Amino acid sequence: MAYAPAMSRPAQLLVLLALVLRVAVAWAAWDLELVLDEIDYVKRARFILENGHLPDAFRPPVYPSVLAAVFAVVGVVPGAVRLLQAIVGAATGALLYRWLKGHVGERGALLSLAVFAVYPTIVGFTHFLFTETFYLAGLVLGLTLLVPARGPRRTVLGGIVLGLAGLTRSLMVPLLPIIAAGVSALDRSWRPGLRVLGVAAVVLLPWMAHNLVFTGSPTVLEISNGYNLWKGNTPVAHPMATEGPRFPGPVVSIPMFPYEGSKGTLEQMCIERLDRSGPLDFEDTNACARELAVEFIASDPIAFAARMPAKIGHTLHPSSQLTRSLWLGKYGSVPTWLGHGLIWGTAVSWMLVGSLGLVGWARMPRGGVRWALALMVLHQLGVVAVTFGHNRFRLPVVLAAIIAMAWLPHRAPRDKR
Repeated sequence: MAYAPAMSRPAQLLVLLALVLRVAVAWAAWDLELVLDEIDYVKRARFILENGHLPDAFRPPVYPSVLAAVFAVVGVVPGAVRLLQAIVGAATGALLYRWLKGHVGERGALLSLAVFAVYPTIVGFTHFLFTETFYLAGLVLGLTLLVPARGPRRTVLGGIVLGLAGLTRSLMVPLLPIIAAGVSALDRSWRPGLRVLGVAAVVLLPWMAHNLVFTGSPTVLEISNGYNLWKGNTPVAHPMATEGPRFPGPVVSIPMFPYEGSKGTLEQMCIERLDRSGPLDFEDTNACARELAVEFIASDPIAFAARMPAKIGHTLHPSSQLTRSLWLGKYGSVPTWLGHGLIWGTAVSWMLVGSLGLVGWARMPRGGVRWALALMVLHQLGVVAVTFGHNRFRLPVVLAAIIAMAWLPHRAPRDKR
């Protein structure tokens, strides 16, 4: 990374704005009822506090451990985690600015920082006890350290960060070999990439050993990948796709839970397939789901490819986890003007940022940052295309678009394009 001087006054004010908005969200949602994955993360954090380890290999360990560390200090107070995420989110904006300033200068860095500071879904995710806030911070820090790579120290630190990001959200792990290859290409030497990959592997090893003890078989991160693959590749109709709530818009109406509601059907199918007389544990169900999905994909590869646009469409639809919570009444009685502002604000912001991000990416000079962003987007959409789609999976794509927008005011010389 090129040298970047201290933050300017406008940048400091934007970081302060980012912090204020996120703290306001955390405060407003301080005692908000937990749902779905949030409940499970809190249960796992409690288990860590009581037993010193996680109960199984169902989820990667970093985020439940963060919750456990917070709860150990202040008690089981989800609002405290939300406040921590507000601080992490604002710090991520500051880091993003410092990194981009070394590539495009003050104007472009300020533009991306401003968008990151106020983008509705990124700000709103402060109140969800999900991994996204920490995962996006890991992505920005990884880019800062590795694009471009600068010697052994940065590549070692980059490997540590990417390993921890993988232990936060498993989507990072399939990307590691590609990142390592990219780092080597940027440095024109195989050593930096191998160093990144090797260090990340060392970071992952203790969790892999933990999983081997708990599952009795090699498991890199978690035991839900087969289930996720099956959800997007099965002849079974998911009840929530037709009977569940729908986003009335914007633009088009789609189901809020297009790939949910059929876990019980899967469990019964696996009991019959494995010729068992009673319930299966999730590890067996996950392995069975993987086999069923692979068989279904192999039976008609053309149909497998034909399902991909719908999955990507669900991910890129201009709704969000925030608007879903709003439609489902999670926020209680909300004034009409505020509800419409949230719905259309998130939709318009995504369409605008996505479009301007494409323009910014086209203006970028050839080099590490341009291809790193393309890789981030293609990887995320590739995972969605293979497994299943959800608007929550869009945030790394949004981050890439916000970064690319920094090149909108930047004019690269013709011979560098």
